[in-house]
Amino acid sequence: ELMTEGLLRELMRGLQDTRKKAGLKVGEAVELAYATDRKDLSELIEGEKQNIQAAGHFKSIQKEHSLQGEELFKGSLTVAIRR
Repeated sequence: ELMTEGLLRELMRGLQDTRKKAGLKVGEAVELAYATDRKDLSELIEGEKQNIQAAGHFKSIQKEHSLQGEELFKGSLTVAIRR
């Protein structure tokens, strides 16, 4: 459980950095797409989807098979923000 909490914190930090790089305003709602082959990251995102959406101001979170975007977790997770 501590490992999961640590992954979630690191994920949220990375998503906030991605929002900042995209030039989004605080509270601006956008869509998030992600791609990963790591089962633990996929399960974390799906299991915490509502919390991630609320905290990150995401209208939706969608998993995709391949994606161009910001790499997190040393390339294990790719995320893209869509307005």
